[in-house]
Amino acid sequence: MSNYKLKNPFAIRVSDGEPVFAHEVKERGLNCGCICPIESCREKMVLNKGEIKKHHFSHWCGKHDGHTTKCKGEGAWETWLHKRIKKIIPSLNYFSLPAGKTKNGNLVFNERKVKIDYSEKERAINDVRSDNFIVFNDSSEIVVIENYVTNKKDDPTIQKLKNNGFPCIEIDFSDFVSRCPSNLADCKKI
Repeated sequence: MSNYKLKNPFAIRVSDGEPVFAHEVKERGLNCGCICPIESCREKMVLNKGEIKKHHFSHWCGKHDGHTTKCKGEGAWETWLHKRIKKIIPSLNYFSLPAGKTKNGNLVFNERKVKIDYSEKERAINDVRSDNFIVFNDSSEIVVIENYVTNKKDDPTIQKLKNNGFPCIEIDFSDFVSRCPSNLADCKKI
């Protein structure tokens, strides 16, 4: 199979809402049961599993529901990466907290590895939805985690979290965007 840049190396399996890579799905074409990973699209995907090109998904280009898709699949990898990070953090037993500093560089706490007591993704804190929320140190400390893949959280959002009494850290995963792996096993290493 030739190697070329993929726009959609994965899609979302309708049956369970999980992301899947093309080589992990058996049924070809529309029978793959997958949709576009871009939340604003969610159109049906076609699995292309030939002998020449690398296996990939593409949007079903036939007319359906009176329109054709305008989605180009741009951002699919970034969307998947962000969702994957949000899913992985709650499954961790330990988390390495970076040194906490204020904007002017004052040290709030030292870098340390903490045992996670409780964690969840997308917790609503008043009018802000955090990527991850973790409780550690025998349930005596809380930190909100924002995962930066392509868009940093704006200062007002971070300030709202802080105003609610929650320390907030933003983890920069932007360098992973250029490293789209070919399978889920490699992604779990991220």
